[in-house]
Amino acid sequence: MKIKDIKNMRQGIENKLMLDLMQMECDKYWPTLANVNERIETNVIIPQTILNFAEYQTKLQKLALFAE
Repeated sequence: MKIKDIKNMRQGIENKLMLDLMQMECDKYWPTLANVNERIETNVIIPQTILNFAEYQTKLQKLALFAE
């Protein structure tokens, strides 16, 4: 029972660290209503590859051939 308690405590600590890390990443990179204008740019919403549609289609066709 003591070993099981130690495993559960270890798992709880690992989960807490993971959640803390995810919260830090959220605060650092994700936009909020206060900073949405500074955080979101055109290349975040529409990647550069999609702006050049012909190049995007060529890449998709090459990936499909490699997948086969």
